[in-house]
Amino acid sequence: MKLIKVILSILLAFVILWVIVALFSPKSISVTESIVIEQSSSIVFNQVNDFKNWSNWAGWNRRDSLMTFSYSSKTKGIHASIAWESEEEGNGSQKIIESNPFESIRMLLLIDDWDENYSRWDFVEIQEFETEATWTFEDSKIDFLLRPLSFSINNSIRNDFKEGLENLKYYCETQIQQNKKLKAKIEQIDAIYYIAKHVKCDFDDIGQEMGRSYGELMTLCSEYKWEIEGMPFSINYDTEGSQFEFDVAFNLKSEVVAPPGFISGMIPAGEMATISHYGMYENLPISYKILDKWISDNGYKQNGRSFEFYITDPGMEPDSTKWETQIYYPVKKSLLP
Repeated sequence: MKLIKVILSILLAFVILWVIVALFSPKSISVTESIVIEQSSSIVFNQVNDFKNWSNWAGWNRRDSLMTFSYSSKTKGIHASIAWESEEEGNGSQKIIESNPFESIRMLLLIDDWDENYSRWDFVEIQEFETEATWTFEDSKIDFLLRPLSFSINNSIRNDFKEGLENLKYYCETQIQQNKKLKAKIEQIDAIYYIAKHVKCDFDDIGQEMGRSYGELMTLCSEYKWEIEGMPFSINYDTEGSQFEFDVAFNLKSEVVAPPGFISGMIPAGEMATISHYGMYENLPISYKILDKWISDNGYKQNGRSFEFYITDPGMEPDSTKWETQIYYPVKKSLLP
């Protein structure tokens, strides 16, 4: 009987202590960690915005070699999702619910035996090729009796975020083409006759829309027996908001008249400021920034829409660091001193 009383007393003391600790414990799970990465915000954003890239840097991916993943048909941008199963790390899923290139991403996080949770990424380009990436586990309420565990949970998430950010920094700074070393130049080009398809789409759908449009153009050129010269290219429009607008084009030997639904035209011969971009197409904004600055610094001004030739065929070259894209900007000498 005495033993039972002792056990009950210990249990009561433990319950009282647990309640006292709960009263003074955090009422929610909330973590924010940041790191500065010596790369453009577009590169850092694209590593996070595509779940296929998470294996490059996410810590928990590396801790359990037996962890299995399944992806939705769309792996990047809004509505992209990933699910995982792991005996060591637990089961769960993430879904991108907001994606604002190259500024922020918000995700819905579902983990077994947890309520819905949300995380957020923010990317601030402090200066050229220097981005502060901030990873936040948004405020998530925790039941009163579970609050003493909040210290451990917060600490575990914080360690995961720190590890992930450090891995992300290392990968972005060492494994991705450092396009800031690229050099621009002036080049004289001949007139370019082309047939094109106009495209307007979200950032995350650019690759899919370009592939579809090039297929249509190839069929059209075959039907009309138009001879294609060189590599495919695209002509850019000024973009506002979340949608991107451009013409997907083939360079032709001579001028043609486009059927309905297509565009034909000519880029006049003249001086072009040009730079070769190497690496993923998603990182092209970096090279455009370099070229824009070079144009201004060297006494030129833009004199038309930019366009880009895709020199390397990704189907023939699996190493994306070797993909070359030649960017052109029509220019003229500025009258300003």
